[in-house]
Order: sequence, then C-alpha cells, then structure tokens
Amino acid sequence: DAARNAAVAARIGDADVVVTSYVVAENAVALRARDYVFFRNLFREAKDGCLFVFAETTHRLWPEILRAALEELDGPVPLSLPTYLESGSTMIFQKSAAPDEDDAPDARRPRDDHASLL
Repeated sequence: DAARNAAVAARIGDADVVVTSYVVAENAVALRARDYVFFRNLFREAKDGCLFVFAETTHRLWPEILRAALEELDGPVPLSLPTYLESGSTMIFQKSAAPDEDDAPDARRPRDDHASLL
C-alpha cells in the first residue's frame, strides 16, 4: 500500500530500530519483482546505527534481503542470526555508525556459524 509505505519512509530517518515481523515471506513475490526496492530505500534513508530486525517463519529470504542491504550500505554491517529459537527465524543487522572501521564485525565476512544460513 503506497500510503503506508510513504508513512514509513517519512519516519525512517528518526528510527533507532526497524522491526519487520512476519510480512517478508507473505510478500516475497512482490518484493522480488521490485528487487526489494522498499527495503533498499529504508536501508539508504535510515540513520547511522539503526538496527534492522527481521522475524519470519523461515530463513530462506535472508540472503536476498541481506544482499540488498549490503548493496545499499557503506561500511561494516554487524549481523546476528540467532539460531536457538523455539520457532521461526530472526536476522538482525545494523547500519554502520562508523563506516571506516576496518575491524568491525561485517556481514560481508560472516562468522563460520552464520555462513551456512546465508
């Protein structure tokens, strides 16, 4: 819905945390058809340090969403993929607050225990 998307876009610059819960899988076809443009815009417009939390029934779309984020974001992108959940799957990453930190955790260099999920 364009009006809802516009409302989110108007507030993204002030957000410390963006939570996307159980809507990605439902909208996968539309998101893919538009190359994740909704999320790409959010990633670009979010303030530095903003956390993005994705909760879903499956982890299968994490690689596509993370790829879109990495294509839009500069600097390190710290990533967490909690694996001991009762059900569902969660991906958390942060827009870098320090784009020049070479040794910061970065999704471009995933930890060994995360690589199999991406």
